[in-house]
Amino acid sequence: MTTKATSLLFRCSGLARPQFWATRYSQRAAKTARCSHFSAAGESDSLVVTPAPSPLTVSISPFSNQFGVSTREFHSSPLLNAQRRRRRGGASSAAPVDGGREGDEPHASRPVPVKDPAKFVAASSKEFDRIEAAIEPMKSCNDFFDVTRSTNEEGEKISIRLQGGDGTYTIQVDERNFTMNLTSPMSGAYTYVLCSRSGDWLGMDDAHIMEGMLTRDLIRQCNGVPLF
Repeated sequence: MTTKATSLLFRCSGLARPQFWATRYSQRAAKTARCSHFSAAGESDSLVVTPAPSPLTVSISPFSNQFGVSTREFHSSPLLNAQRRRRRGGASSAAPVDGGREGDEPHASRPVPVKDPAKFVAASSKEFDRIEAAIEPMKSCNDFFDVTRSTNEEGEKISIRLQGGDGTYTIQVDERNFTMNLTSPMSGAYTYVLCSRSGDWLGMDDAHIMEGMLTRDLIRQCNGVPLF
């Protein structure tokens, strides 16, 4: 290749343009610094990368001895300035357990009870059948586990007497007030109502399930588990 052709190729390829290559080098170094969140300090032909405090400052002087390119400064803090993503949706309000509208009850978590006498009596009798069947296997697991079902002026009643001083569990139906009252030697007295939507017997104040409370207390005092 002739000297003239070599000179022409040299000029066309950009090798004879030091300012062009200095600018490209500066842009690439700045891009690397923004991605890695480091500070790059260039000295002559070398590039030294060192951690930098926030905000990020990048000083680059590539080929400063050869081409006299002045030092450039790049300021970047993409990680610190980025906005945090938040979950969509705002604060949720409590909804009634029975699916009723807010305001129907003083507390939205309270269930709306069944007030129909015939439906209430039938449901309470069916619940007593389930309780008797659930605790029947526990009789053979304990030395003394006496279950009595009776009826008084308020409604049906189940008593579970334990041995010694462990106490007695009573479940009393109150047909006049449409409630079922549980008295436990472990947890005390609770009042339950028949939820008009789910059909479960739920705590009047906090809507917990009666079967769960009875099971929790019995297994703490007795052998076996109620099979609800």
